[in-house]
Amino acid sequence: EKTKWPLKIPLLIIHGDKDTLVPFEDALDYHKRNSKKTEFIRLKGVDHGFDNKIGEAMQITKAWLLK
Repeated sequence: EKTKWPLKIPLLIIHGDKDTLVPFEDALDYHKRNSKKTEFIRLKGVDHGFDNKIGEAMQITKAWLLK
């Protein structure tokens, strides 16, 4: 079931488009429904654990937290 609660805090979503655990479309849909509070970053070709892009995900997170 889709959450119906309005998001009240900023949220960064970094999501691999090949995620086998959490469907990419679900994360993107959540972002679209909460776009005023979320920033969505798609990592192409990446599964749930960010595969070889863990460093990139960490740099994106760090930059987001610092702004």
